[in-house]
Amino acid sequence: MSTDRIKEIIKGATSHIDPRQYQLTQTYYNVRKFLKDNNLVLATADKGETLVILTRVQYEQKMVSFLHQSGATTHNYSTKTNNTNTRKLTQDAQYVITGSRERRERQFYIQNPALPKIYGTIKTHKSDFPIRPVVAFFTDPTYKLAKYLADWFRLSSGFNPSYTVKNSAELAGLLHPLKFPPTAKLISLDAVSMFTRVPVARTIAIMIDMLERKNISPPIVAEFRTLLNHCTERNICVFQGSVYRFPDGLPMGGPLSMLMADVFMDSLETELLLSSPNTPNIRFWRRYVDDVICVWAGNEPDAQSLLDDLNNFDPGFDFTLEFGGQSLNYLDLHISLIEQHNILRTSVGIYRKSSYTGVSIHASSLHPET
Repeated sequence: MSTDRIKEIIKGATSHIDPRQYQLTQTYYNVRKFLKDNNLVLATADKGETLVILTRVQYEQKMVSFLHQSGATTHNYSTKTNNTNTRKLTQDAQYVITGSRERRERQFYIQNPALPKIYGTIKTHKSDFPIRPVVAFFTDPTYKLAKYLADWFRLSSGFNPSYTVKNSAELAGLLHPLKFPPTAKLISLDAVSMFTRVPVARTIAIMIDMLERKNISPPIVAEFRTLLNHCTERNICVFQGSVYRFPDGLPMGGPLSMLMADVFMDSLETELLLSSPNTPNIRFWRRYVDDVICVWAGNEPDAQSLLDDLNNFDPGFDFTLEFGGQSLNYLDLHISLIEQHNILRTSVGIYRKSSYTGVSIHASSLHPET
């Protein structure tokens, strides 16, 4: 076939392509080259659709600082061994996992497994621009098994956290009809580095107790415990070619992480609200992931006592306290307590952080809905 004929075929096959798409591709490669040539890193902001440019040195310093502050240490780890053990467990399971060998291979095996990489999104709303660590866990041999166990547990236990909210609209709806005493104040509590500090063994014990209270037979519970222990026994990641292991906790980005964090936090909240001497001062309590909003009827020293109760629940788990007073910014809402006839009611408006860009995802985008 002649060269001219080949050119005609290529031209015909590509004639429908919008030239603007080619321009976008060229722009993309030009930006990549510019970043590489100038030793820069392009990162996403922790919230919103903002992009952040840092020097590579700055980015790496933030990542290394987080790893050291979290107690992570370098670790010898074999993906091949973990992959072999994971596949054996999924094939040997009799109760929690069912189906033929071939079906289990399709459902649980990770092709080309690799160490999960850690990266950082930038908290542009904080003064020192710290990172929020995220682990790309989908390459880990246990990824599909962990995802399956999370769904299995929710279905088998009926677990539904008692004090969480899904979004700002739900929170606003809960607050709207409520009335509070004239002395009430708004406070917020933040779980420090929640995922890397969740006590895994304690949380697994809580989950096993929940299954037993559902009268699930002991062999099923025992098998679930074995599989869950395998998926959570090592909280590891790789950064710059080095493998790091955290002393406890869960990877932010792991399929079990949000579930187990919710289980632990729900246990903490239930015990606190039932037994703490500060409970009478709590007039409203809701949590979104690791941030709690509370309408507090006590004074500021009493709120500090509440903080002490929370920090005494587990030796490795800590909270910080913000005493908002009559108003508080929480979950993209500006919440105020307004006096009406000697009672307080809430007024809710939209709050935008200083880092807000106003950029929205296009309706036809392939971005996930959640």
